[in-house]
Amino acid sequence: MPPPANQIINNPNPAAEPQTNVTAATVTIGEVPIEDQNAKVVENSDGVDVEYLVRSRYEFDGRRHMLGISSPGGFLNKSVAFVQLSAPTLLWLASWTAARIGRPPDVPDPVSQDPNWVLLDVIPEVPQMVLARDGVSAWYRISATYVYGHQAPGSNVFALMQFPKPPWIDGSVPRVIPADAIKPDILMGAGGGQQAAPGVPPNPNPVGGGGDFWTPW
Repeated sequence: MPPPANQIINNPNPAAEPQTNVTAATVTIGEVPIEDQNAKVVENSDGVDVEYLVRSRYEFDGRRHMLGISSPGGFLNKSVAFVQLSAPTLLWLASWTAARIGRPPDVPDPVSQDPNWVLLDVIPEVPQMVLARDGVSAWYRISATYVYGHQAPGSNVFALMQFPKPPWIDGSVPRVIPADAIKPDILMGAGGGQQAAPGVPPNPNPVGGGGDFWTPW
């Protein structure tokens, strides 16, 4: 008969073989209800999802353009000028692919749920059907890209972004990027944008900090 859990076995000859701790394990075989794990899953017994991938791409265009100054020696210690020809624009390209065995997969509704995002294009693609390994069940796959434009994008693109989710994750999972997650020192150190290269004098009128003709903002 095995010893009780965590019982120290007395060894009559400890010099030859040290005493050890023996831990008894209990294994329970059975189904654990998903509610017991505080899961964020939406159960679906209608078909088998084999793939669901959603990608969101955002394209912010500040409508600023860099122009080379025609004077060979530059102007006010600058060799380029920046001009803004219109207000900024923001595009959201949502691309997704879904596949399911048994019936067609759930499809994201392209109708915008936010009046600030205006639907511009819907580009779906449906390849031919195939059969699963059982030779009976149909395998459905569909892909699409939705293009939206924002009415008032502003300058902080991350405030308008959301993480996409598949249908089996419920809506309680956070999907936005918090403001404190945007770190200014990850790409550039303090003052990194104004440090001149060796042998090059510093810019006396940095963009946003001066008032000459070539940097109106």
